[in-house]
Amino acid sequence: MDLDVALAFLVLLSPLVIAVAIAFAISRRRAAGAANGGEPIAVSVRRCYFYLAALIGLLVGAGGVYYIVRFALEGLFGELVIAASREPLAIGISLTVVGLAVWGIHWRHIQRSLDRPAEAQALLRSLYVYLVLAIAGVFLLVVAYEIVRWLLEIGRGGEFDPSAWSFAIVWGAVWVYHWHVGSAPVSAGPGVAARRFYVYGSAAITLIIGATGVGMAVFAVVDAGYQAAFGPGDLLSTDARLWGDTMVSGLALALTGGAAWSTHFLYFGAGSGDSALRQAYVYAAALLGGYLLSMIAVTAVGVMLLTWLIGNPAEETASHFAATPNWIATLVVGLAIWVYHRAILLREVDESPLPAVSGSRVYTYSLAGFGLAALSAAIGIATAHLAESLLRSDEGILVGAGSQLDPLATAIALALVGAPVFLGYWRLAQQRAALPGGEEQSAVARKVFVFSVLGAAALVLTGSLSFLLYVLLNDVLAGVFGLEFLYEGRGAVGATAATLPFLLYFWHINRNDRGLEPARAKPRRRSVTVLSGPGAEEIVADIERTLGYRVETFAWAEAEGAAGTMEPEQLRELAERVSGAGGSRVLITLDSSGARVLSYGGRAGADGG
Repeated sequence: MDLDVALAFLVLLSPLVIAVAIAFAISRRRAAGAANGGEPIAVSVRRCYFYLAALIGLLVGAGGVYYIVRFALEGLFGELVIAASREPLAIGISLTVVGLAVWGIHWRHIQRSLDRPAEAQALLRSLYVYLVLAIAGVFLLVVAYEIVRWLLEIGRGGEFDPSAWSFAIVWGAVWVYHWHVGSAPVSAGPGVAARRFYVYGSAAITLIIGATGVGMAVFAVVDAGYQAAFGPGDLLSTDARLWGDTMVSGLALALTGGAAWSTHFLYFGAGSGDSALRQAYVYAAALLGGYLLSMIAVTAVGVMLLTWLIGNPAEETASHFAATPNWIATLVVGLAIWVYHRAILLREVDESPLPAVSGSRVYTYSLAGFGLAALSAAIGIATAHLAESLLRSDEGILVGAGSQLDPLATAIALALVGAPVFLGYWRLAQQRAALPGGEEQSAVARKVFVFSVLGAAALVLTGSLSFLLYVLLNDVLAGVFGLEFLYEGRGAVGATAATLPFLLYFWHINRNDRGLEPARAKPRRRSVTVLSGPGAEEIVADIERTLGYRVETFAWAEAEGAAGTMEPEQLRELAERVSGAGGSRVLITLDSSGARVLSYGGRAGADGG
């Protein structure tokens, strides 16, 4: 690892990260209004300054400590020449003294102000803590990979790298301290959301890293066996493949990513089954990470097999199937991810208070979309090949030379994979839509799926028809009449055939869904004021989303404790009480005892909660 490049990356990254954090804090403050207690803007500016100065001081100080630790490790384990190493040591000491002094002064002030609830639950504090954790985590992943790789190659002359170990020591200490700071009990507010976002974002990234490593290791094993059975390799080359660079890199990635993933998902994420971010991670990993990888691998193997069976491939058998080990490794990783996360879904669906149907809908429509994309591609490829064969080939469709039938093999493989997936999951969605009440027709997941299909089909159809018209007019103006334009625009013909049927079908589905949606009375808009205690920013934002309009907020100095969380059903009930209040103005009070709705102006009324 080049230390200078790493430090330059830190310096360049800091302003961007700081700008993003400030912009996010300002937008959240505007969205939440004065729900944070109506504090003066000067307080927010001062808080922003202290966290900004602490972050800069920490980055500078960590860079200085790195130089000192590396100097010590080089002296202990390397051939260090003191006279030639004074400059890095001087740089390290100066950066450490200045950076840690700046960080310590500002951080001490921040910690001393935590007795104020507004400070302890400030959004900027959560952003600072988890931003530092993210930066430290990135460096730790990189150096952990290098260290594990060195340990795996230590028997083959791997050299000790003091830079990697120095980074691990310094940023490991930074990560541990800030994780301890971020682990302080917080019942609600930005701290909980930021922690979960960090945990499951890290889990998703490290899952990709670990899965990539497992795939590389599986590929090395399968490829060694394949080359030993069908290739020119001997026992020596097989051993070299088994413990070559691919295997070492794969094991290092698998161990590094696997350890980080299990730490975040299994340990830090334990007991948060009520988190929407956890469900989003599980569904995304099970869908994109597992099912899609498996579909791609099966399709690729099917294309190779069908090309060999019905086509006339130019390669020998061993060369034609040379990519098989790669796709087998992809299939193994994809199935493992899908099976594991599918088991997580089934186990937690009854334990989570979040609506299970919503996540199931996303799962169903996502897989239906994957299947539909594969099926549509199969129709398009087959139609284009049919047009080319009928208009130009004298040998017919099912015979030819070279790779003429490769597109047909690809189309068959895509259809065999995509059709069962689309038909199976779309049938499940239609069974839900057949239930009385129209709940499925008004579901957001169904609307997103239907309109995504309509939008994509309309765009593709517009482009393909425009191109066909261009080719036709170009031939007519050149004095060429006939079906030649269909051959020239065979790709557009295939795209039209792949999208037009689905455009018409889902347009019909959309019209039926609109007719079956339950009629909803437009809620009566009120002038709503929220009187809240500390830590109610998230609840106020949820109330605004449920009502569909902004509310005015004021701090409640006599509030009996901080407001707790509100479930979606409670928010809907609160919105109904606001809409049905007798007065023209509504006051909502939020504290530890719950929410209370009071109406005034016009005919006075009250409704307790």
